[in-house]
Amino acid sequence: RDLAISATSADSGDGESNTTTLATPSAVALCYQIVSDLVLAATDEAEGGSKYVPDAMSAEYSVEAIDALLPAILSKNDQPRKSVQSEKAAIEIATMLTAYSEVSGTSSKAQSAAK
Repeated sequence: RDLAISATSADSGDGESNTTTLATPSAVALCYQIVSDLVLAATDEAEGGSKYVPDAMSAEYSVEAIDALLPAILSKNDQPRKSVQSEKAAIEIATMLTAYSEVSGTSSKAQSAAK
C-alpha cells in the first residue's frame, strides 16, 4: 500500500503510471480477494462464507492499495474490453467495494478509498 501510494504521488500524469510494475494481475487479485473475504465474513447472508477471514487492517491496506493502483489498472494503453463478462465483473467489484465501505468499523480513509 505505501509503495503504491508513493508511486502514485510521483506520477507526472504524462505517459504510463509509476504503479504499472506494482499492478501485476496476481497482486491486484490478492487485494480484491482480501477485501472480498472480509466482506463475506462480515455479512450474514453470504452462503458458505469465506474460509479465510482477514483482519480489518489487511482489508484496509488492500483497499487503499487498489485505490493507489487504479491508474495502472485502468491504463489508457490497454484496449477497452466491452463484453458481458467485463460488465458483470465491474458490477461485482463495485458491489463488493460498496459492501466493504458499509462494514462496521471501517475507517473513513478506507471508506473513501473504496468509493
